[in-house]
Amino acid sequence: MRVTLSILAALALAAGCGGRQMLDLPAADGGAGSPGSNGAAGRATVGTAGTGAVGAGVAGMSGIVGAAGATGILGVAGFVGTTGTGAAGFSGSVYMVEPVDLTIATPTFSMSCENGATITFQDPCLVGGNLNGPASDPAAQGAHEIECTAVAANGGSVGLSFLTILPPPQNPQSLFLLTPTGLGVALPDGQQARASAISGNLDYYVVDPSNRAFEARFIGLVTWIEPSGATFDCKLDSMIWGAPGGFD
Repeated sequence: MRVTLSILAALALAAGCGGRQMLDLPAADGGAGSPGSNGAAGRATVGTAGTGAVGAGVAGMSGIVGAAGATGILGVAGFVGTTGTGAAGFSGSVYMVEPVDLTIATPTFSMSCENGATITFQDPCLVGGNLNGPASDPAAQGAHEIECTAVAANGGSVGLSFLTILPPPQNPQSLFLLTPTGLGVALPDGQQARASAISGNLDYYVVDPSNRAFEARFIGLVTWIEPSGATFDCKLDSMIWGAPGGFD
């Protein structure tokens, strides 16, 4: 806090001067008197100059220092979450290892194509046996063939087949290999087409302990080729179920 100091000064200067003149008295009556002498000249005096006192303002008081704020209360640490029962792959999202309820599977899934066509498949697809592991250990990790049958309007045969690894080494999986089991599909214009490439992510939600059934979501792209050599792409974003198939 700043305090303004004010100084009030007063000077008083007084000077006085004065003189006095002697008067001549009239001569007495009598004979002629001798001429009177001139009176002495008066002397002026100069007054002493006065000195005014200089006033001094009083310094303001220092402000009071504020008190320190109170220390805040520490927060209580949160509880650690309980670990889920799902099994995790080497990386990615968690999936559950338990029997798959196929009664909740959707009856079909479809892909929309850039040429305006829609290709629809029956759900669930069928899952073959382990092509790598021993027959005595069906739960061992290995490659399984997935066969998806087209609906009658699209030919009614196995239209798409590929290999995937179960149990998944990572989730979602993004590496697939087409197999020749897929015979192709019939298009609305009467043309035939076979899958020539598949890519995307197969995100597993539930995998059966036998590795012969699953519930997953497939987001990807399938490229089809017609007998003329023309190709077109179809986008797939749908839930897909897998059920045990009678093949290896």
